[in-house]
Amino acid sequence: MKMKLLSLLVLVLATSPASAQTDIDGNRATDELRITTDGQVYSDGRTSSMGTIQATHRYTDKFALRGIINGGSYFGEGFGGAGLGFLIQPSHTMYFEIVGIDNSHTDTYQSWGLSLEGGTLVYKGEGGVKGVELDYNQTIRGFGITPYDTKAYTYTPRAIIYLPKNWDLMLRAGVVDVAHDGEHNPTPLGGIRLRIPVARRLEFTGSAGWGSEGLTNVQELVSLSTRNYGGGVKVWLTPTLSIEALGTTSLYTVNNLSGTTYGVSLIKRW
Repeated sequence: MKMKLLSLLVLVLATSPASAQTDIDGNRATDELRITTDGQVYSDGRTSSMGTIQATHRYTDKFALRGIINGGSYFGEGFGGAGLGFLIQPSHTMYFEIVGIDNSHTDTYQSWGLSLEGGTLVYKGEGGVKGVELDYNQTIRGFGITPYDTKAYTYTPRAIIYLPKNWDLMLRAGVVDVAHDGEHNPTPLGGIRLRIPVARRLEFTGSAGWGSEGLTNVQELVSLSTRNYGGGVKVWLTPTLSIEALGTTSLYTVNNLSGTTYGVSLIKRW
């Protein structure tokens, strides 16, 4: 059981902060529709695939509501679920978000999840550093692994450093705590991501993580550790329509296992 891998792909619901609901020029949109397909392939032959649809509507400058549906197959078991997110922005430089999701029960995939996140701009200046944003995410997920009562807790502070030419560097460090029947096993996690716009309509990202999920969508339990390396691309097809693609390779310490995570998102704003 300790070597069973569990996907946490529903993390995608918590990786789209309120500030992301903008067009190519940074203008805030009232509505956003995000359609995502994700998949995983492990070196031992196991696979997963899922789809997620998120619809966000901004009711005021300070409040937005997000609806989520997801479904797919993980290790041959089908699942489906839905969730709801509340986004609050007291100002243009601060946001808070709470997201919950409930899935159908399986032996391999999370059956429910709750995520709390907040962030604020703490520095704005000129020169080599244009700004610094500090964020924090705390997530709990429950799994239906019979006969175990398994929960995964993640605590992730994050710093985003805004650089000249619209580059930005994100640093993450924190703890993941996987509990089996009340027995906790906290381990550190960390990661780094660099975003590089190369044209008005095109940008690339590169990332690395270690210890746990890092910057990927893979969560290992108890005794497993991993190193993650990935990259992505974002293309603006129109000022309000973009497509994003991401790929990540994870190298595990147990049995020389490896895995590849990939995903594509289409995002439309109004």
